[in-house]
Amino acid sequence: IAAPPKPKNVSAYPGDKTVVFIWEKPEWHKPVKPGGAEVTGYQAAYWLNPGVCAWPTDVKWYNIIGSNGDTVYHAVIGHHTENGELKPGLKNGVQYGVALRALNQHVPGPAVAGCRTPSADATPPPLVPPAPENLNLIRGDGTLTVTWHHAATATGYQVDYSTNGGQSWAMAVWWNNTTSTTLRGMDNGTAYTVRVRGRNNRGDGAWSDSVTVAVPVVSVSNLGETTSVDGTIGKIGTNVSRRAAGFTTGTNSGGYNLQSVTLKMGNISGSPTGLTAAIHTASGGNPAASATYTLTGPTSPVANAQNTWSCSGVCSLAKDTEYFLVLTPTVPSTGNHVYQAAFTRSDNQTNTPANAGWSLADVIKESINGGNWTDSTTSDALKFKVTATLK
Repeated sequence: IAAPPKPKNVSAYPGDKTVVFIWEKPEWHKPVKPGGAEVTGYQAAYWLNPGVCAWPTDVKWYNIIGSNGDTVYHAVIGHHTENGELKPGLKNGVQYGVALRALNQHVPGPAVAGCRTPSADATPPPLVPPAPENLNLIRGDGTLTVTWHHAATATGYQVDYSTNGGQSWAMAVWWNNTTSTTLRGMDNGTAYTVRVRGRNNRGDGAWSDSVTVAVPVVSVSNLGETTSVDGTIGKIGTNVSRRAAGFTTGTNSGGYNLQSVTLKMGNISGSPTGLTAAIHTASGGNPAASATYTLTGPTSPVANAQNTWSCSGVCSLAKDTEYFLVLTPTVPSTGNHVYQAAFTRSDNQTNTPANAGWSLADVIKESINGGNWTDSTTSDALKFKVTATLK
């Protein structure tokens, strides 16, 4: 029977009345033929060595009970004499020689040896990493940044997330070699629960405590209210009309990033060629002359359906601040060409979450041929929804 290989990449760590061996699985530890060199177990030895680190003439090996070719960790417990009495454990403050070797059906292989001094203050690393601590989640637009503290002996980390409070998990990162990672393609409207565990070549460590980050999306909407009339945006005769609907942000101290606006379109008549949706700051209770953000949306809005315009890039909104959604049509120079948008006379609106603190203006404004803005004389409001994320 061929002898097994020398234990691979062995490290020996002093501990309290012990020395801990940690090593790697041998590359060749499974049977390849009868009488092959597979590892079937391990032996260890220890001896007092107060001087130079030398082997005694007679090393007393003992079998590591339960060991096999997959074993990669062993604590040398041993015993020592104290006041003439035999005590369990190695003696702290005394230098020992320690050795490790593999077995193949009781045939030993070459040994690895060294010297260590146990100490009450020494803490050997665990076989696999302990649970990472201080897990932290930071939401961004479509991203989730996860950070944590290093776990001893970890050479990589696995990151999992759940969208149902930890009932089931999906793996986001298999082997991240730093203590932070950014998950992309995340849904701003979903609450995520995250956990992390350390890994090394000996196996997987314990999971961290899971952390849940709440949905950062807020919205205000009156789309569910009864439509009173479809208001015109476009050209009738020689007049081209624009419309503006005000909204006021909530109290989040960091402000918001606008995500989108959605409005219900009615019929479309003639051949209007485009509808621009833009966000303007307020000036004297009306939209400022220039747009702060021009949104990206359908080239040709769909009639009798909800249409959404989104922010391209970052559209930052301050807290407790009034803004206007301004709708500007593009039309041919002759003929009548009109978009219609759904209006409502209801002042009701829905905040999500309920305490988001946003509001929609109760009256829509109109500007004819680029002139001054005036309030609707019928107290109609535009039916629309504003969605944003917390900053």
